[in-house]
Amino acid sequence: MTDSPLPISRRASFAVVASLISLLALLLAFPTLTAESQGLQFGTGWQGQAWNNLDFSGQPVHTLVIPAGLNFNWGLGSPDPTVNADNWSARFDSVQVLNQGTYEFITSYDDGVRVYIDNILVLDRFNGPPASDVRFQQTLTAGAHLFRVEFREFTDTA
Repeated sequence: MTDSPLPISRRASFAVVASLISLLALLLAFPTLTAESQGLQFGTGWQGQAWNNLDFSGQPVHTLVIPAGLNFNWGLGSPDPTVNADNWSARFDSVQVLNQGTYEFITSYDDGVRVYIDNILVLDRFNGPPASDVRFQQTLTAGAHLFRVEFREFTDTA
């Protein structure tokens, strides 16, 4: 998620988070822990806010409660009529209780994304490239972890 808002046709930014959570939906632990084998649900209990700007300044114009995980495709629109179709940003937070292990995160996004775990920036693609898939691994201790996903939409599909 380059920095210039080019109206290049790109993959739907369900990206935000299609995978963003996949981020937590495809949260796979290695070598033997998986969400399925552990009976855990990942990516639940998300709360989000959206702004009519690209830098989260001022007050959010819309609040979202996302009980089932992050996976969106707003097409040429936005999460709500109060949110502009272009040049907007969103922030999503959730606390997930995990087993100790190394987890693989997968995110698809279009235009920019940042991922924080426990307030530590672990993925920074906020300035591009547009329409990309990223995989990364993170070793986590057992217990509760705060996940934050920040997304921004320049133009075209979201």
